[in-house]
Amino acid sequence: VWQRAGSLYPLAEVAIRDKPLDFRAVSFESSGDSLILNAQAVSTDGLAFPVRITYTPEAVSPRIRMNFELTAPQDADLLAFYGPSVLAGDRAYGVRKDFAIFPGLEYLEGDEESSSTRDLAYPHSDRRVPAVHKIATPLMAAQAQDSLVALIWDANQEWAEGKKHPAARFLAPKFDSGYEHIHMSLFAPSVGDYVRENHYEAADRPYPMKRGEKLQLSACLVLDHKARYSKDSVVHGAHRGGLVLQAMLHWFDVYGFPEPSRQPRGWEVEKALCRDAYFNAVWSEDPPGWRHCRGWRPGPFVGHAVPLMLDLRAGVSQDVRKEIERRIRLVIESALREHGKHYLWSGAGCHIMMGELPFYYGYLAESLSDFRRSAYAHIAGRENGLWVWRPGDKEHAVLGISGDHTLGQASRPSMLALRAARFTGDPELIKQALDAMKQMERYEIPRGAQTWECPLYQPDILASAYAIRAYCEAYRITGDPEYLEHARYWGLTGLPFIYMWELEDRPTMLYNVISVIGSTFYTHSWLGLPVVWCGLVYAYGLLDLAEFDDSFDWRRVAQGIVNSTMWQQYADGQSKGCYPDSWNMVANRPNPADINPENILASEFRLRGMSPEIRFARFAQEGGFAFLNSAADIIDPAGNVSEGVVRFSLRGVPDFAVCSVLAPVPVPGRVQGAGKRVTNSDELQSTENGWFYDADLRAVIIKNRLTREDVSCEVYW
Repeated sequence: VWQRAGSLYPLAEVAIRDKPLDFRAVSFESSGDSLILNAQAVSTDGLAFPVRITYTPEAVSPRIRMNFELTAPQDADLLAFYGPSVLAGDRAYGVRKDFAIFPGLEYLEGDEESSSTRDLAYPHSDRRVPAVHKIATPLMAAQAQDSLVALIWDANQEWAEGKKHPAARFLAPKFDSGYEHIHMSLFAPSVGDYVRENHYEAADRPYPMKRGEKLQLSACLVLDHKARYSKDSVVHGAHRGGLVLQAMLHWFDVYGFPEPSRQPRGWEVEKALCRDAYFNAVWSEDPPGWRHCRGWRPGPFVGHAVPLMLDLRAGVSQDVRKEIERRIRLVIESALREHGKHYLWSGAGCHIMMGELPFYYGYLAESLSDFRRSAYAHIAGRENGLWVWRPGDKEHAVLGISGDHTLGQASRPSMLALRAARFTGDPELIKQALDAMKQMERYEIPRGAQTWECPLYQPDILASAYAIRAYCEAYRITGDPEYLEHARYWGLTGLPFIYMWELEDRPTMLYNVISVIGSTFYTHSWLGLPVVWCGLVYAYGLLDLAEFDDSFDWRRVAQGIVNSTMWQQYADGQSKGCYPDSWNMVANRPNPADINPENILASEFRLRGMSPEIRFARFAQEGGFAFLNSAADIIDPAGNVSEGVVRFSLRGVPDFAVCSVLAPVPVPGRVQGAGKRVTNSDELQSTENGWFYDADLRAVIIKNRLTREDVSCEVYW
């Protein structure tokens, strides 16, 4: 069944200074699988500019390769040479799209228009013809009526000898604009050297074509449909926006799924560089603590101890070990004095770490009890069953409508609540957290996770990151594959924020990340200004997803983001070991603030098989499950609580202690393989192997010093 999706019109355009042109078709011919159109752009004085357009359908995919050539019969000043203009929706759905993307620049839903001033004040909002460094992946796509129309290309192609980067033009008008299509096209010459940004031709500085010179552009037209995809595809999933994201996969098919850039230094040197930041750039001796960024106020941000503990486990010299241990001890002692034993789960001052430290250090019962309390408080903070946005003051009131909500309001508290539910096994918290997370099913585009400075409705990769992690926690808790379907979708929604190509001499560019498609307070544009820390949080979420799903190479994307960040790190100076808040793509230089290396270490350790993530296993029992969580690898979990015994082994780096929790369970009769029974956390801190039962959590808390052999444990009732 044929379905109209749009038009190609005009098939070509040529503009020469002082020479009005009229197009004349000369001939059509076929060559193999290709259709070739030969035409001429003829001036009023009879001068003919030959144009040749070649269309080559791909045999097994819904794509047509297009190549367009222009030859100069004499020297001429070129204003513009356009290939076929793709008019998505023409004489079909008009401008009534469901979704449209121009990666790094537009992520649109419904009647949202391109170049809108909703999130960016004019002239920053104008993105009709952007500078090439603002294009994250060279494609434009629209989804409507179950169809996908996309134009994809190689941004590094030469349109003339030694001249790269064709200009791209995109316009998705409002429903009431009077337009009847969504415009996508490529043209030469390039923006910057010749064409002013958001102009349609090189009016001020034409490209000087020489007699006989040939200009060439190539692109690929995608005409796809929902019916091509299997029922288990994200295209048919719970969210409606899966088809437009297939444009990214089409681009990978044609131009390659890029391998991560090589790392700028070896792993041992990289760890030492990050360690240097923790020792100097972001360290405070008095009061003891780490700073989130160099020059910021320090605090007892205990989450930073975790990547340093992994550093210890990976092996360091004795003097370095003593210094790491000293700083960890100072920070934890300060935290215990200022906040108490319950504080050690806190992710304050961190982007990724949340809840891990007690599994590595201790005071697990107190920390999990407070983590659970915080989760219930987040759920209780909803209004009429929804997390909503409320501005903190008049300055922030301009960022959105008070009481409104996006994915960003729901994804992070959902992740926090579900993580606490998994760690504690609290059945009521599990029930409430799973119910609360349903709010995320309302949304199609990630938005609104950075309202401390960013407009509420602008697309935001940080919202994707937290949604992925939330759904992965829900899958851990339930084993229900439906949660992985949601996680896959939100994983794909992050791709339009990521640079999948690179300019020469820009090793930071490949897999760098546009954090928001919008602004800070409307006037500071983030277009073309990547903020990789947001990408690192997303990358860590992808590593969650990669544990359970192999439908896409999530690890490659995560590794690419980490490697890009390493290229952005300071190798010397006051900020040595840190990386910048953003990267100036034009000047190819960092923009402070300069951030601590937590995200790099946490992600790279995990990629290398030494994850800071807390492992888990489920054991059946009457009425539900008991959850085992541990800082060690959990080997061969077996048994049933209701049948009186569960068994498991723990594996990790020898001579380091780990804590584990099994909950909710009744008081056990005995525990084997975990040392002697003690009465509380303080006693457990002073022993190498031991366990106790916490009645409030209904939890068995276990501490083991690992050995070269797996530590076998059995819990009996």
